[in-house]
Amino acid sequence: FTGNGTDHMNIHLVNLQNTGIQVGDEIGIFDGKLCVGSATIGAEQIMAGNISIPASCDDGMDAVSDGFAAGHPVRLKLFRNMKEYTLKIEPVPNSKNVFAKGESMFVQVGFDQATGLDELAIETTVKCYPNPFSEQINIEIVLQEPQKLEVRIYDVNGKLVRSLFKSKTEKRINLVWDGKNDSGSEMAPGSYYLKANNRVEKIVLRNER
Repeated sequence: FTGNGTDHMNIHLVNLQNTGIQVGDEIGIFDGKLCVGSATIGAEQIMAGNISIPASCDDGMDAVSDGFAAGHPVRLKLFRNMKEYTLKIEPVPNSKNVFAKGESMFVQVGFDQATGLDELAIETTVKCYPNPFSEQINIEIVLQEPQKLEVRIYDVNGKLVRSLFKSKTEKRINLVWDGKNDSGSEMAPGSYYLKANNRVEKIVLRNER
């Protein structure tokens, strides 16, 4: 997701010099499988010994969650050289390891205590263009391997608008949506969500038809 977010929580990583974290490492803040904040470690953060990463709360305005839910546990992952590590979190005293709107959390992490080392899987990638669109939108989908694929369009209330594809396919497929629902009626201008298996992309239909 892009934008300024809402009801931020600041996650402060401290004592970086003694953690094994390196310049160029990417840190992701997760609520379950949803990344709600991220940052790349620079030399200035290592020298200062800390970094503050804002995490955005779910604004509750869309059918698809776009931020953390208060009370859920905070998870940290580190990405280095196309590999993914889960970091062990040690909250500083008086800090709790849960998300909270408008609050701060201070934690120490250690790369030497990282778990779950895996090759970073190349997930489903989706490109939609032009976006916004008025006549039709082109959809390019690349899969990690041939598999069953289901592509659907939803409105902002989570109502199914159009089923574009449902079948087993090769690693790459190109689709087109003409802005119409399953009944062939033109949809109203506005925001919609394209869901390709577990990948979700926001698309915008303009009033230029």
